[in-house]
Amino acid sequence: MPDASGTVEIGYSILEDHQNRGLAPEAVGELIDWAFSHENVHRIIAQTLPDLRPSIRVLEKRGFAFVGDGLEDGAILYQLDRNNSSKKA
Repeated sequence: MPDASGTVEIGYSILEDHQNRGLAPEAVGELIDWAFSHENVHRIIAQTLPDLRPSIRVLEKRGFAFVGDGLEDGAILYQLDRNNSSKKA
């Protein structure tokens, strides 16, 4: 459920045997579509670790913007606002 500001957090993980097949960007795209299909969702956030470059690339590919420190120790935070979202491949 979104918080009072209309924010939801997504998370994803791809097993190592299935990485580098384009599954993560596709999965994140579907999560974005599903989240924004709910009118009360205005922002999506996602966290990752700064050394996980593939995860950062997936978020950036899907239009997420770097925000700064994450909500968990050592994590960094990305966000996507409904008004700035577009279907990216």
